[in-house]
Amino acid sequence: MKNVPSCLFFQVIICTTLTAQASISADTTTPKISLWCKPVSRDQRNVLQWNVAGVKRNLFYVIERSRDGRTFDLIGVIREAADKQAFQFIDENPVNQTNYYRIRISGADQQDMFSEVVMVNNDNGFKCRFYPNPVDKFLIVRSELAVQLQISDVVSRVRISTLLPAGLQIVDVSTLERGIYFLTIFDKETHKKITEKLMKN
Repeated sequence: MKNVPSCLFFQVIICTTLTAQASISADTTTPKISLWCKPVSRDQRNVLQWNVAGVKRNLFYVIERSRDGRTFDLIGVIREAADKQAFQFIDENPVNQTNYYRIRISGADQQDMFSEVVMVNNDNGFKCRFYPNPVDKFLIVRSELAVQLQISDVVSRVRISTLLPAGLQIVDVSTLERGIYFLTIFDKETHKKITEKLMKN
């Protein structure tokens, strides 16, 4: 292998809202990895952090994610900086199941190297986001499953009711008057629901 550094230390730290710690063995050429996970106070983001030493300049750190630990998709790229050894990447939208991550070290003057695969379980039973709040004309809803959405006023009258397919959807709320409403999102697969206060400008 040409121009491979003789000494390489590679550390990955994953912080997630759910406490989890696991690793999957890779081949014998995989650099050594130490990882730990801890709860994060508010949202469902996964934060990846790693330190690298003894690696040549002009490298790229390619962040890859998988649902099954075998087929990986690229979710981000960070370029190595001459005065920087610590790096961080935030996965804003991990899947609502098990997430597998690895870092690929890529550069023109050396063969690609992979970190060990690490696993984080984000399965909380129900995951759906909506924004903005307060809302003006359009409400954006993001869900991995089909959901039933209802918007009710303060006297419990249903003003909007619609079935939304999985993915990112836009709901027209321009017919609502300014005021306070209650947004309920029901997941038919898990039979769980969330209800949040919605402000209409």
